[in-house]
Amino acid sequence: MRDLETARSVVRTIAGLAGGTLDIVAPTTLAVDPLADLAGAFRRRHPAIDIVIVEPPNAAAVADVVRTGECELGLADVRTHGKAVETLELCRQEVLVVVPRSDRFPQVGPVALGEVARMDLVAVVPLVLAGVGATLLPRSLAEEAARRGAVALVTRPRLVRPVWLMCRRGPLSPAAQAFIEVAREVFARPVAASPEDDEH
Repeated sequence: MRDLETARSVVRTIAGLAGGTLDIVAPTTLAVDPLADLAGAFRRRHPAIDIVIVEPPNAAAVADVVRTGECELGLADVRTHGKAVETLELCRQEVLVVVPRSDRFPQVGPVALGEVARMDLVAVVPLVLAGVGATLLPRSLAEEAARRGAVALVTRPRLVRPVWLMCRRGPLSPAAQAFIEVAREVFARPVAASPEDDEH
């Protein structure tokens, strides 16, 4: 069905990206950063394309959602090796630990990873602000949490995660191809696929 929709999209857009939908799967933190900026840049260039962002049941499911054709593109912080999916590294994000502003947590960094492992970890910033625990976030989101009253600390050693853009091997819709080109331009460096990888 995805291949049929791709063929229809090619026919519809021979003269340009005149319409259609682009489905992208991404975990919440990657949907906020970097996908939000990428989607904005794409929509400014191709306003007739609707973007649908889908949250996977878990981070490991992104590759499966792309592989099966449920979504044409995906963002993940884990590289998937396989003959069915191509992976392109977009960027690397520094990850900070975000803690409540209280005596229970250190207020200056860096914080040793062993100490982070002993913290009560939670999934969302409101729980951090309420003093329930700590969370790990990319720098841009951690700094936003700090503006809301939390404390953002670097770790020792520093945590850095890659961000991968995934697509199925084979023909892509014009919208997906255009999104990949926008992503390359935004991050201002060429990225290469990994055809030699084995199925993961």
